Amino acid sequence: MQALREICQQYSKWKPLEDYILRIETYSTNGPIISDNCKCIIELVCHTILDDLGIPKEDQKSKLHELAKQTVEKLGCINKAPDLISAFTNTAQRIAEFRNEYTETGHGQSVYAVDENRKKISAATIAFLVAIIEQTALYLITVYQDEYPQYVQS
Repeated sequence: MQALREICQQYSKWKPLEDYILRIETYSTNGPIISDNCKCIIELVCHTILDDLGIPKEDQKSKLHELAKQTVEKLGCINKAPDLISAFTNTAQRIAEFRNEYTETGHGQSVYAVDENRKKISAATIAFLVAIIEQTALYLITVYQDEYPQYVQS
């Protein structure tokens, strides 16, 4: 997650993301912990952008896929490509579902269920999830920091 770490250093506002990156890198073989932190990264990015755009917290969506859709729509970054918005939203929804199914935190699981969930998530799946999250976060942050100000001016 080096590219995301670099953008956090470039824009100090995003520095709190480094805690999530650190947990992902520290527990690099623990799929459930990684999925929890990956979901949190996208939520944090979306809520920060919406806060900055003046969207009151009570008007921000609570489900990850709706939150992601709300964010890209407010940024206007892919509004002319409805299929791309749909794909972006669908990806966020699947990440949230994956996290809910394999989480280690909450959902009243036993130690047996937690242990089984860890075994079910392969290294390839972990790498894929981390790559998707990093690219999604990079996209949103980059559009917000670099392209959105130009979009507003035009």
